Amino acid sequence: MKITRIRLQNIRSYEDQTVEFPEGTILIHGENGAGKTSLLIGMFGGLFLSNITNVEGNSFNVGDLVRRGADKGKVELDFVVDDTEYTVEWEMPSPDSGAASKATLSSPVLSDPVSGIRDVQQEVTNLLGMDEDDFSSSAYVQQGEIDRLIEANDRGEMIDSLLGLDQIEGYIERAKLTRRGARRTYERCQERRKGQEANLEEYEKDEDGYIEEVQSLKSDIDEQKDLVQRHQDHIDEELVPKLNKYTDQLERYDTLSERRENKQSQIDDAKDSKIEARKERQEAKDTIGEHNSAINDLRDEIDTLDEETEYDLSSAESTADAHSEAHDDVLAAQKEKNTLENEYNNARDNLLDAKSDLGDVTDELEQAREQAEEQERAIDEAESDVEDHETELREQLSDLAETLDEYEVEANFGMDEGEIDLSVATDALAPLARERIPERREELGDEINELTGEIGRLESKVETIDDQIEEFEGLGEAGECPKCGQPVEEAHVDEEISELESERENVEAEIQSLQDDQKQLQVRSGQLSGIRNTVNDAIDFYTDTLVEAREDAEQLREARDELREEIEELEGDESDLHEQIDDLEATVEEREEAFEEAEAEMEAINESRQVVKQADEKYDAIDDRQTKIDQHQQAISHADDRIERLDDQKETYKAEKEDLEHELGEYDPEELREWIDEYENDIENHRQWRDEAQSEVEDLRGEIASVETTLDNLRDLHENIAELEHRERWADSVREDIEHTLSIYNEVQSDLRETYLGYLNEYANDIFKDIYKNSSYQQVRITEEHDETYDTYDYDIKLLRDDGTMEDPANASGGERAVVNLALRAGIYRLIAQIRGAGGTLPPFILDEPTTFLDEGHVGQLEQMLDTIKEWDVAQVFVVSHDESLIHGADHECLVTKDEGSASQVEMRLAGQDYEGGDGSGGELALSDGGQS
Repeated sequence: MKITRIRLQNIRSYEDQTVEFPEGTILIHGENGAGKTSLLIGMFGGLFLSNITNVEGNSFNVGDLVRRGADKGKVELDFVVDDTEYTVEWEMPSPDSGAASKATLSSPVLSDPVSGIRDVQQEVTNLLGMDEDDFSSSAYVQQGEIDRLIEANDRGEMIDSLLGLDQIEGYIERAKLTRRGARRTYERCQERRKGQEANLEEYEKDEDGYIEEVQSLKSDIDEQKDLVQRHQDHIDEELVPKLNKYTDQLERYDTLSERRENKQSQIDDAKDSKIEARKERQEAKDTIGEHNSAINDLRDEIDTLDEETEYDLSSAESTADAHSEAHDDVLAAQKEKNTLENEYNNARDNLLDAKSDLGDVTDELEQAREQAEEQERAIDEAESDVEDHETELREQLSDLAETLDEYEVEANFGMDEGEIDLSVATDALAPLARERIPERREELGDEINELTGEIGRLESKVETIDDQIEEFEGLGEAGECPKCGQPVEEAHVDEEISELESERENVEAEIQSLQDDQKQLQVRSGQLSGIRNTVNDAIDFYTDTLVEAREDAEQLREARDELREEIEELEGDESDLHEQIDDLEATVEEREEAFEEAEAEMEAINESRQVVKQADEKYDAIDDRQTKIDQHQQAISHADDRIERLDDQKETYKAEKEDLEHELGEYDPEELREWIDEYENDIENHRQWRDEAQSEVEDLRGEIASVETTLDNLRDLHENIAELEHRERWADSVREDIEHTLSIYNEVQSDLRETYLGYLNEYANDIFKDIYKNSSYQQVRITEEHDETYDTYDYDIKLLRDDGTMEDPANASGGERAVVNLALRAGIYRLIAQIRGAGGTLPPFILDEPTTFLDEGHVGQLEQMLDTIKEWDVAQVFVVSHDESLIHGADHECLVTKDEGSASQVEMRLAGQDYEGGDGSGGELALSDGGQS
């Protein structure tokens, strides 16, 4: 596997940078903070979509990768696995946006791009054959990581996972679980089989015995069924027909008797109805007489009412007309009364409104006069405040002009009759704060910078003098002059040193003088900043205080003028209201007299209307009584007709009764009841015998069901025993197969671990010998340790001393532990490359600052280590270092710098090429900014 291209957009120090990576060893170097680590983070994040843990002692979360001020960052990474190109695009939001990260993986071999953080992570892990932890433990050697394998508690699991031995361990564990399951199945089936065999003793017969018993019971059922049928046939064919015959005759007798009783009841009802009809006829005649008497009394009362009113009450028709005429008169009088009442109420309301308006106008006029007095006082106070503020501002500007003159800044404040002209001065304040004071500060800054440069030059001169003094003081016994190389005497050396010390004192005194001048200029520059604040305060005072006071005074004068106009209008309104009230009082008096006359007329009309109403009600009562008389006369006629019908019905009922009595004489009910009782008893006896036989059938069926259930249970028991015996044999066979499989797994795992340990020792010591040049240790020893208690394996790492004894690497120095870590990691990487094939899925080998903890001598040996790694046929090796001495072991160098805007830039060159223009030996390999090659 190899990485071919990366593009970083708004990732930490990168704005938009694209880098294409060639094959071979690539040295990534640059100054501290240039962006080397950010480039590694982009590679790691592009593969695994997560942060690199413990980069330079820090842990970077996804949100921390986005460049400050950007709303999102993006990483595009192109890589090749087994000659197939893949591209990962990872977009992450800033921490404050609240959005989620997005990722896609695309390739010609994928029908559709893979989307989503988890899905892309899983797909890349499947392609590389390792996740981010395995990558960090094998292909990526992080900066300052010297004890990763030396003191790791999970060293055994880590190495086994990288070498693929954990898969075999997983197979072994699953096989052990299966073996335990097979053993439990075998024991469970054996126990259940023995229990089922013990249950056979509970059965009294074998299967044939239970079958014979079922056949015997079925024969008994057939006999009982035949007996049931005989009883049922006798009931249906002989007993029930005879019972039905006598029952029908008795029911006919009962029906005729009931009809005869009904006829007698009808005869008695007809007699009672005739008596009731005669009584109703007499009551109707008596009621008609009462109504005629009441009608005569009502007519006398109407004559009396006719004499009391001017309306015509002589007949019902004239009274109805009089009632309508009186109603119309009442409505007309009421309308006239309402009209006059409304006019009176309106006039009174208008009077009250006018008086109320007069009171309101009087109150408003009084308030307006009081407000006018207050406005005059407020205007005097506001004008006084304006004069005070103007005086205060002139004093501030006068002091400020003196200060500006002291600091050589032109104020440009105009003067009018010996005073500062505020209109001119306030216009000059803003340019003063924005331009002239900052310009003066820049001039002082230039002077300070000139002094700083002169001080730096003199300090360099002091250092040169100190170096010369040290050279003279360090002359050997031969006493050679460091300038000319000629032998000198000690006196000459002392004289030279004295002259140099004197010169140094003069230069230091000059430096002190310049530093004093520099401090004074810095103080004046700082004071100018305060003066600028004073100017801004004056501007604020003018705009926020004086201008506002002037505006307040002007607003008060405008409000006073408006109030005076309002007072004049209110005085005119007051005079008009007095005249309006006098007119309204006269109108109210006229309307009140007219309303009282209309009320008296209304009362007289209502009294006449009540008389007419009483007469009309009495005519209605006469009509009601006449109607009732007519109804009672109809009732008398109906009663006569009813009496005649009842006489005819009574004769008909008597004839029908005689016919029924004649037919009843043909039946003897007691004899019929005796025959019915006899046949019912016979039917009941035969039904009881039938039911007893049927019950016997059900009992026999129950016995058969019980015997068949027992037979089925016996058969099921035999089948269960046979099934358990089969599963018992199967589980025992599976257990034997798993034991054989476990022995193969353990043998393969042991052989592979032994083989891999041999290679790992060889490869690690190849690198160890290339790098380690001290004589304390000869080689690294990696051995297998077996824990008998827990049946687990681990790896022990020791250093072989010159005397043949073993030393724990944890006791070695930091630099020696760093060498051991590099050797182990490189050995593991070479072994993985050998197992998988260097050109397959294995990622590039990455060394992040491998010179950390190494002395100068061992740093020089890293070049030999890189040459050794080249021989492994690894597609790419990335080395990140600020030490350019490793350039001789690299094929390409990748220089990381920062431009004036603090954005990282990358240049890819052939190793050793001059960046300032090149030596003609090679050209630029890959460089892109903003996505363009």
